Amino acid sequence: MIEKHPATVRAISATLIDEWREDEFILIRTDDTPQLISPTGTSIQAALTQLSSIRLKGRSALRDGVALAIAQLRGALHDDKAIVVVSDGIDNASRTTQQAILASARQNRIRLFTIALYGSAYLTTQRSDDFAAYDLLSTLARKTGRLYVPVHYPGSPEKALRKVAAAIRTRP
Repeated sequence: MIEKHPATVRAISATLIDEWREDEFILIRTDDTPQLISPTGTSIQAALTQLSSIRLKGRSALRDGVALAIAQLRGALHDDKAIVVVSDGIDNASRTTQQAILASARQNRIRLFTIALYGSAYLTTQRSDDFAAYDLLSTLARKTGRLYVPVHYPGSPEKALRKVAAAIRTRP
């Protein structure tokens, strides 16, 4: 999806630089198998280089990617942990269940924030279960007490990311 949507890459880049430069962060790609592309401690410039080089293959293991992020954050130094998911919500390759993600996020006190990219220009496919994809993103955020932000094409992913950044700064 990122390959087809340079505006999303630019939005993530700008938000990392402006909003999260002092924070620890990781970036995960969610193709067939999730991959940690930028571990904790990576410089923002190195992370942006990795982000801009992502070439997705069409399948998505979104839930597995969130599970990988939770596993990475278990050992984080700070108590305040958040995961930001920017996606169309389509998951056609995961083994991890939504219930397992929610249980693990609650157990590890991790807040989930989701940005759903709506509209035909954001979707990689046009499928009858697109609403299920959006429901996944909504549920992950809602059930961990956090924020779900839909972005309708040609809306601004950057505006949504800045809204999430402000919400992250607001402690529970």
